[in-house]
Amino acid sequence: MKKINVLRVFSDGVGIYLIILILDFLIELLIKGYSGTISTIFGVTVKTIFNAEQQLIQVTMTSRVMIFLVIFLGILIAGRYLWIKSFDSKKI
Repeated sequence: MKKINVLRVFSDGVGIYLIILILDFLIELLIKGYSGTISTIFGVTVKTIFNAEQQLIQVTMTSRVMIFLVIFLGILIAGRYLWIKSFDSKKI
């Protein structure tokens, strides 16, 4: 049975969370310019959803989610593939 390294799993999760925040920040920049960037730096995207710009959000939320999912899944699949490859070479 393999021993699970808790620190490695934790750092992996933190890395994925940071990637999500950075991607969200970049997509926010693409869609809105600099208007909603401060809220996304802190990860408070809910605040922008309940803003006065309701029409803009309704149009862009679906496309934003789609762009985000495609990019995130691509990074996740590539990262997992490289991570597994690095373990194979170390022969753990």
